[in-house]
Amino acid sequence: MITFAEERFVDAWPELEVLVKAHWEETMRPFTDEICMPDVKRYEEFNKTGFYRLYIARKDGKMVGDMGIYLTVSMHTGKKIAQEDTWFMLPEARSGRVALRFVEFIE
Repeated sequence: MITFAEERFVDAWPELEVLVKAHWEETMRPFTDEICMPDVKRYEEFNKTGFYRLYIARKDGKMVGDMGIYLTVSMHTGKKIAQEDTWFMLPEARSGRVALRFVEFIE
């Protein structure tokens, strides 16, 4: 069973780093020679303020997916807005309606 939760970046990073690298290799490596070098300190700072929110998918306790979003208030309308930073699921976790359930949880 896959479960979802919001987690603190600082706590999740040791496991999340593996997913970040897998995400980069699958989606960016074919198009660039750039090196994936996330700004961990800024992610931590943004997460502490609530601007960056991190959601994790786990299967039997193992991290199998993540979604990071920036949550803010529109300068034009005053409404909350969210912008996706990253979204990744390990191939073995991509089945059925898992992605849909993950997004519904986050919303």
